[in-house]
Amino acid sequence: MKSLIFIFFMLFTSVSCAEIFTATGTAPVIKGNKADARNKAIEEALRQALLQSGAKISTEQSAKNGRLTIHNIRMSSDSKIRRYNVIEQKDHGDYIEVTIKADIYNKAGVCRGKQYAKTITPILFSYDEGQADNSERQLHDFNRELTRQFHSRLMLNKEVFNTKPWIDRNYRIDLRLIEYEHSDMKEQIRHLARITDSQYLLLGSIRDLGFEDPDGNAFTQLFNNYKRNISFSVYLVNGYTGELVFAKNYSDIAEWDFDKRDNVDVRGNRFWKTEYGKKIGNMVTGAIAEISREAMCQSLNASIIRVDNGRYHINAGSSNNLNPGDRLTIELSANYYDRMRHQRLNSNQLTGEYVVQKVFPDSAVLVPGDKTKPDSNIQIGDIARTN
Repeated sequence: MKSLIFIFFMLFTSVSCAEIFTATGTAPVIKGNKADARNKAIEEALRQALLQSGAKISTEQSAKNGRLTIHNIRMSSDSKIRRYNVIEQKDHGDYIEVTIKADIYNKAGVCRGKQYAKTITPILFSYDEGQADNSERQLHDFNRELTRQFHSRLMLNKEVFNTKPWIDRNYRIDLRLIEYEHSDMKEQIRHLARITDSQYLLLGSIRDLGFEDPDGNAFTQLFNNYKRNISFSVYLVNGYTGELVFAKNYSDIAEWDFDKRDNVDVRGNRFWKTEYGKKIGNMVTGAIAEISREAMCQSLNASIIRVDNGRYHINAGSSNNLNPGDRLTIELSANYYDRMRHQRLNSNQLTGEYVVQKVFPDSAVLVPGDKTKPDSNIQIGDIARTN
């Protein structure tokens, strides 16, 4: 309830720059306490509504015994919740789902790209060297379940992301090269983006799943009072440029409620209701909040997929919140290879605007605006972007 009290203190009475946002939150039912689960689901929905409004969200962290620990998610004072109503509540047995409408005042105004949902595809998380063995012994397919957890939470954030089905393979992507923006890695990212029709790709690496037993005494071993690490890194990359947009490592530690030798079903409710499972869930939620904040105000980018007599088809549509009458610009791709045979990106933005004429779920048709003439140089693979 402390977090809810914090949010209630954010109530604001001014009507300037106020908007209505609809958001959904979920929370597990712990020990049959559905009232507490409902409150936490409302808190999560309010968090998502604030995120949609453009509120700055950051993660408060501290170091304990040299280990970075996430405590809670803090929101800026630029966005204020004036009031909210619960419009739907669903009891799924082991978790509660709540949908709210919130009236939010944004003192900083609304960022230009916020109205459009960016297409994103999560790619199967990989393991750092040695961590796959830890998983196979006790946490079989943990990387798949962690990817699935990210995907399900992204699906709830429809105002920010149009989330594609996650890809159940990692294509042997060397995530170390992503941080250095290696040219070959950029080309691999762009290739994956073309396959998945995605503006963004979400990748991750599991760093540490090991036990931490500093005492190693008989009492600890007798009562299975073990603690286990969880550390993973996430990478958000621009699928059209191959550039790294966001990268961060999340690390924490929690009580391990199983025997060290148990094989644990990471998809089962029992696992996600433990302190360890809940800790991971909170870390994923925090990561999604920061990723969403990074992508929210960016322009919607879409690829030209068909050119038809002055009509230009793009791979974004109503699922990205595009509407007839929306105006975009087009950039011509002019990629080239340098003397080391590395592909370099280049683009040339056309003058004039292109108007959305027709919209379909995953595509739209652009036509030249009032003072814009059709351009014969526009080809498949060129980029349309919102203003």
